[in-house]
Amino acid sequence: MRRMLCAGLVVLAVCGPTGTVVAETPTAVRVSMPTQPHPCLFLTPKEVLAVRARFQTEPWAKPIGEKVIKEADDLLATKPNIPHQGGQWGGWYSCEVCGVKLKARSPTEHVCPKCGKVYSGGIYDAVYVADRHSEYFRAAMDLALAYVLDPKPAYAQRVRDILAEYASFYRDLPLHDYRGSIGDKAFARGARLTAQTLDESGLLIRAARAYDLVYDASCFTDADRHAIETNLLRAMVTTIQRNPWGRLNWQSRHNAAILSAGLVLRDEQLVDQAVNDPKNGFLFQMREGVLESGMWYEGSIGYHYGALDSHIDFLEAACRAGMDLYSLPAVKKMFLAPLSLLMPDRTFPPLNDGGRSGIDKHRQVYEVAFRRYGDALFGQLVHPRDNIQALFWGADRAPERSSGQLVLPSQSGYAEGLAILRDPAGKTALYLDYFKSTTQHTQPVRLHVLLYAQGDIRFVDPATMQYGHPMHEGWGRQTFAHNTVVVNEEIQASSMGELKAFATGDDWAIARAEAAGAYKGVVLDRTVLMRHNVIADVFRCSADAESTFDLPLHFRDALSGLPAGEPLPRLSDKPAYREAKDVKRLTGPLGSFSVATGEGRRIYVTVFDKSEVFEARGYGNDLTDLVPMIVRRQKGKGAVFVAVYQLLEKGEEPLKPSAKISPTVVVSFGDTRLAVGDDTVVTIAGARHVAGAEGSPGK
Repeated sequence: MRRMLCAGLVVLAVCGPTGTVVAETPTAVRVSMPTQPHPCLFLTPKEVLAVRARFQTEPWAKPIGEKVIKEADDLLATKPNIPHQGGQWGGWYSCEVCGVKLKARSPTEHVCPKCGKVYSGGIYDAVYVADRHSEYFRAAMDLALAYVLDPKPAYAQRVRDILAEYASFYRDLPLHDYRGSIGDKAFARGARLTAQTLDESGLLIRAARAYDLVYDASCFTDADRHAIETNLLRAMVTTIQRNPWGRLNWQSRHNAAILSAGLVLRDEQLVDQAVNDPKNGFLFQMREGVLESGMWYEGSIGYHYGALDSHIDFLEAACRAGMDLYSLPAVKKMFLAPLSLLMPDRTFPPLNDGGRSGIDKHRQVYEVAFRRYGDALFGQLVHPRDNIQALFWGADRAPERSSGQLVLPSQSGYAEGLAILRDPAGKTALYLDYFKSTTQHTQPVRLHVLLYAQGDIRFVDPATMQYGHPMHEGWGRQTFAHNTVVVNEEIQASSMGELKAFATGDDWAIARAEAAGAYKGVVLDRTVLMRHNVIADVFRCSADAESTFDLPLHFRDALSGLPAGEPLPRLSDKPAYREAKDVKRLTGPLGSFSVATGEGRRIYVTVFDKSEVFEARGYGNDLTDLVPMIVRRQKGKGAVFVAVYQLLEKGEEPLKPSAKISPTVVVSFGDTRLAVGDDTVVTIAGARHVAGAEGSPGK
């Protein structure tokens, strides 16, 4: 088992849950139905009493509950104005100029928070409608939670009013999709209130929970119940069932929604479908969607936690019906696996489709994990305890958050394709992406590197833009926007990499990976070695035919020490290349240059290959964030790019590294020597280590 040091605690990165352990994920289990009266989804009657007691007695819980009640009272003070029409996909809701998400000023005015440009009409107004539907279903749930804490009839009455109104027109809305197609022409992923079943499922989960929490309120008539259960809950299930989607994160949300509806309606057939469907059910997803490492197969932290959030909704409802699926090993591994990917500042690297986020953003997940498993590690991740899950699903007490330094080991295993080199002090992390799976959310950037050093990300990976914006495909998903080789100015093909070598010592770590399918007839081979504050980077390329090899490197900070440059109108007309700004061709050789990182610190870069070099600026966090980039270019049937990066403190002088580029590339600095050829050999202070693919020095 891999050992992981986190916040001063030594824990096992993969271990079985407490209680009864299921050896592996079964193909099916016997489903059970709620035996207690309502509520049965979000809470049981016994848990309702416990939550009320927690709200009254626990100092940390009081402000959460008071906020819930205040928001519910505010909702009662306004009359619902529910739109009786379908909404559109939020991916369209971005500024054409800046690429950032818009903010609604009114139903017909949608403002860019960056440049102030106002959009109106058509698709923008339709996204606003979808957002209003989300707000009203959220309002129903917020009112129901307030009813748990303080069972005022007015809270239940408003829940009834919202759900009954939706039941009055839901079936009349046409199916429509994100392209605007309607009825029979709509994709299966289309829906009624929203443009996709993913979002419709989220609405159904809230509706089922809210209805369940206030089920026994006197405001409901038999006619109300029939309308809500038949014309809303069951009708929404029918919409969602049109779009089975295997192991995709959408199906995770579908399953949680179908299970929620099935349990509140006491429909065993729906419950069995959500749990046991052999091609779509929860158990299928645990077998086919969770990698051995515990990461979700789609290759992104955002999609891992997105799927896990849906799984938690499923698991909690299942537990209250008597099905404790938390005992499946794959489930606990999903809580544990992301922790090994953290950067030194407790944020996650923004790899593939997904932005940068911190572990604190996901503390509500660990409220559930701590309550269900009791592990102190999970308990340390719940702070500050200020969210709904803490009050309603959390434990009364949790361990104090450790103030210790976050120190994690180097590793080679994320999603079976991400090597992470870390320094012993826990201040630097280099990520080498050789991802061994291809999904719609893994980007075509095999052998890309991302560097966290000196307090921030220094080798930049572009943030994921709104999916509907042209620059999501035109820049963010283009190989050129990342830190890996581009061949003939074309995007890499969807491909899988392979780990060739990985080894660690007391103060060093090395990884080597190969990608043979990124381009036809081309093999890409990258080796990175970290020792103390020095990183060596050797990128070898071979091709069957004459080719152009470009290695872009995107920096967060200003560059200095570059040779003079000759301005060019643009680097190329190819996608992503044409987006580069302020392009210059350097007129002198590129030997060494510096990247300022603040407070007198710098990254001192030494380049040993004889490449044609371009300087430019590319997009960082959005279309207004232009960051410097260097592009090294070589032509022929092969290319070798060699560089050394030294992370220097204020006043610190660099070492004088050297390199020999031949069939075996040799890089030397201090008492360290790296040789990359048929073997991968690291020599430190005279001790020779041959790194093998299994992660241990060979000889």
